[in-house]
Amino acid sequence: MTSPEEDIVAGLPVDQAPTADEGTAETELEVRATASARVVLLARVVGLVATFLGSVALARALGPDGRGAHGFFVAVTVILVAVAGLSLPVGDYILMTRMGAARRALAANGVWLAVAAATVSTLVVGAAEALLGFLPPELTAVPAWPAAIFLAIAGFAYNAHQLQLSLAGGRALLGAFLSFGTYAIAAVGYVFLLLLGGGLPAAIWMLVAAPYLAAAVASFARPPFSAVSLGSFDRPLARRTLHEGLRFYPGELAAMLHLRLDVILLGILTPASTVGMYVVAYQTAEPILVIASAAQATILAFGGSSDAADRSAAVARLIRETIVLAVGLCVVAVLLAPLILPAIYGQAFAASVQPFLLLLPAVLMLAIGRIAAAELTRRNRLEATVVVAVAAMLTNLCLNLILIPILGATGAAIASLVSYSAQAGLALAYLHRIAGMPWRAIVPGSRDVVAVVSGWNPKAFVGAVRRWRARTSGPSAGSGDAGTDR
Repeated sequence: MTSPEEDIVAGLPVDQAPTADEGTAETELEVRATASARVVLLARVVGLVATFLGSVALARALGPDGRGAHGFFVAVTVILVAVAGLSLPVGDYILMTRMGAARRALAANGVWLAVAAATVSTLVVGAAEALLGFLPPELTAVPAWPAAIFLAIAGFAYNAHQLQLSLAGGRALLGAFLSFGTYAIAAVGYVFLLLLGGGLPAAIWMLVAAPYLAAAVASFARPPFSAVSLGSFDRPLARRTLHEGLRFYPGELAAMLHLRLDVILLGILTPASTVGMYVVAYQTAEPILVIASAAQATILAFGGSSDAADRSAAVARLIRETIVLAVGLCVVAVLLAPLILPAIYGQAFAASVQPFLLLLPAVLMLAIGRIAAAELTRRNRLEATVVVAVAAMLTNLCLNLILIPILGATGAAIASLVSYSAQAGLALAYLHRIAGMPWRAIVPGSRDVVAVVSGWNPKAFVGAVRRWRARTSGPSAGSGDAGTDR
């Protein structure tokens, strides 16, 4: 764990910290961080294209009702993974980066913990459905749906362990793949669904299979990073993991509820077709989060090493570049959405345009908040992330309960805009107080626009990739069991 003194920007007063347009030289960590983030982002863009095509295929194959039922299944699965997971994957990250715990032992424990989470969750869902009948009828009509829930939760839960362990080992690109690869693999299946048929049951089982296929693909990573580690259950290690994870648990659970409560509440309070409209709108706005996820993976891979001032400057630059890229995407999307969305998804989803336009700035704010939260997590300031996540989730819950019965999907989008903005503001305020990062350091300037444009110039990008590969191809690049600086 870093000390409070190490988390201040080089001990300088706030007004002396680097800003966006001042003539300060780039640090080595800034250059390395932005190069790494661009490589990760390029990889995620490839996955995003597949995910987008899969989303379109899924909407056209299932229609609003089936798409809504599928979105409800995804939301239930993700929430149960978070609830039953007890933030144990984050405990893995803390133990490996801060305390030198062995990766293979943590990964072996992860298998047992994922199966336990799936078992408990499936029993709870079965009992809740028998008593309350809360699942959409389209979902309960899927053959062997309890088995689908069990396998989906076990797969996604272990994927979360491997994701944190890969980041703790300095493997940003592998971590990014484990984050988005599951959904990209499922999306490929959805394209075949449109061509071959199969309906909602086939779509559900394609999602169930995706985390297992992603683990198989990850096993081929170089240098090797085992996707599955088998071994006996280490109880003392599990207790340490639980101790560290529970510090983050309220925040992670609140953050997950913040992202998925709207879908659950829409599913309970409105027809499945309304859920389908909202899910399509949200997934179409999601590319902005891909930019943030690349920055998140890069920040978490810093671990606890490197100079505090360098880290803070790198984080500020990643936030500024994310804002520049995201605003550019938003402008294009606003201009094209009224024509493109109905043309791509079909006229049955024309009502998704209005919530989509509201979700664009909402997701931009969420992206900024996620980057700031990643830096708070890396600094082991988990209590701050808890406060931010809980406050934002409660705001979202209250607004959804008020607005969804009146405005449906549009009401959910308004609730997201307000709560995501609150989350970003709170996370940045904590980062300002803890790290001494001035507010103006995250405001993009002309240099950031030039840096983004020149950084994505093909020739410059190829050079950045080569430098990134040279820095990460050494014998210690994520190959050990303890955390390494990336």
